[in-house]
Amino acid sequence: MLKKKGSDQLDIIFEAGEDLLNISKNQVIMIKNNSIKLPIIRPRTFLSYSLEFCGITGLNYKMLRFQSLGRDIRPETSIMTSCLVKVIHTTEFSQMAQNPLKTSFQGLFTHGTHSDIILQINEESPIPLHKCILACRSPKFNGMFSSNMIESNQTLVKVEHKKPDLFKVMLQWIYCGYWKEFPQEIEDTCDLMLLADEYLITDLKQKCEEDIISKLDSSNILQILLFVEKHSNIISQLLLEKTNSMFIDDFDKIHKLNPNLEQEITRVPGLMTKLFQNLHQKKIRKGRKVHFVVDDFEESDSDDYVRNYTQHFYQ
Repeated sequence: MLKKKGSDQLDIIFEAGEDLLNISKNQVIMIKNNSIKLPIIRPRTFLSYSLEFCGITGLNYKMLRFQSLGRDIRPETSIMTSCLVKVIHTTEFSQMAQNPLKTSFQGLFTHGTHSDIILQINEESPIPLHKCILACRSPKFNGMFSSNMIESNQTLVKVEHKKPDLFKVMLQWIYCGYWKEFPQEIEDTCDLMLLADEYLITDLKQKCEEDIISKLDSSNILQILLFVEKHSNIISQLLLEKTNSMFIDDFDKIHKLNPNLEQEITRVPGLMTKLFQNLHQKKIRKGRKVHFVVDDFEESDSDDYVRNYTQHFYQ
């Protein structure tokens, strides 16, 4: 539920958290602290209201962030009571406004001007690119062009990836340091982070981690927890701590949302013991007695791990 703004009002208030500009960056559409009020006629998703707000103001929805109480609002959130929404530009929009080089490099990426290599992802349409840009931004591309993996006169390079659109997002980031459309699904952001790690693009990887952290909630924390534990060797300590902390803080709610919680956790060997040791320590710090019984796991021929546990909480 979003922040209430008076029980006698049924409206959603969009307030500019900063001066909001149009896409060309040369005109202020909405001055900081100014607001627009939309009546709540019936329960609608936040996406519906935010698109209506953008239609009224002429602002680009993809270049905005909508926050309540300092956290991004999920598009599918149902709005059933009055609330205040802070509107700010995305980081990518702000970076574009400050650095005109990004616009020029976006043109190189979009039009392929003076390209010297063609990249084809799976069976997608070939993309004209520039070796020097790819090489200076990605150590993996640099290694490909510098070794015998690619002939010096070869102009067509084929790569395989399960999500070609995400590969294109990575290419745009290589050129511009931003993307027009940030992945809406947190699973796609996770896959993009793995891709950034593979091609050794550290700033993109960091951006993905920041986006994952901003989208963490009780509904997806288990999915992200399993992801970060599985790839803990490439995940930052901050993301590891955030996911573990939220899991412990919201454990009761998460358990209700995930009836098969223990089966999911046992997919990552050692995770259950780690989590419940942390949970146990937290309860002790709060002065609440907790007793856990965790049976030893058994390793089957198929390398599946089965761990049964019981937990008893009492005041």
